[in-house]
Amino acid sequence: MAEVDVLTSVGPDIGFRRAAGACGAYVTGVDLSRTLSDEAIAKIRYALHDHGVLVFRDQEITPEQQVAFASRFGKLHVHPFVPNYPGHPEIMLIKRQKDVKVKNPIRWHADSTWEEKPPLASLLKAVTLPELGGDTTWSSMYAAYDGLSDAMKQFLNGLHAVHDAAVQGRLEHFNADNAQKPLQSAVHPVVITDPVTKKKALFVNPGYTTHIAELSAEESASLLSFLFTHQTRPEYCFRLQWEPGTIAFWCNLVTQHLAIPDYNADRLMHRVAILCDDAPVR
Repeated sequence: MAEVDVLTSVGPDIGFRRAAGACGAYVTGVDLSRTLSDEAIAKIRYALHDHGVLVFRDQEITPEQQVAFASRFGKLHVHPFVPNYPGHPEIMLIKRQKDVKVKNPIRWHADSTWEEKPPLASLLKAVTLPELGGDTTWSSMYAAYDGLSDAMKQFLNGLHAVHDAAVQGRLEHFNADNAQKPLQSAVHPVVITDPVTKKKALFVNPGYTTHIAELSAEESASLLSFLFTHQTRPEYCFRLQWEPGTIAFWCNLVTQHLAIPDYNADRLMHRVAILCDDAPVR
């Protein structure tokens, strides 16, 4: 196993340039192959929750360095189903192969919200990219909540949603050894409070949310249909064009994302996720 570079970046030169109106920022003055100072980590942590998505360009890091950086923000998540990088169960392999048809296209989603304590944040490194296409889009759940009427906000604040892993089905990239594991579900507030910024965010997504616990099936379906459409309005979104050396770091509590399947080529990404200390709260 390669050793992590222990050089330290002091952090004051870190900059954050807004990438879109509602979410996203490009980070400057950071070399993720180095061990960052506590001051630098604190700045990145707040910016992560504030902007929702942070993009680091021109980064050359090893799997060990990716794990080491993510570990500065909390305990790491190990996905119970999807294949991982050899020797590093924390690194999830997100891959698509040329000429292999995707049976269950990924919808807009936040990662693993079917867990009681879903990932707080995800760190995604581009490894193999298509020549064209393969962008990722994020949407701000702060902006989606703020864009609702006061009456709708008041109504949603008392509701809970059920999130179920079975919504996506048995994705073809699940480990064969895990194919018989029971899929999980969890109940979370429809509106949560970010633990760092203390701002409100919508916390339902078409990838995993099945229904609103307090409503009838018809009422739930109508409300979720409205929310799923509302929360991905273009003005709430930021679209990232990947380049070699790009790393995206996003807060899973206050954003949703969608990988654009507009290519037929090999694509490989390494994802590390940080767990929430507690379940999301209203």
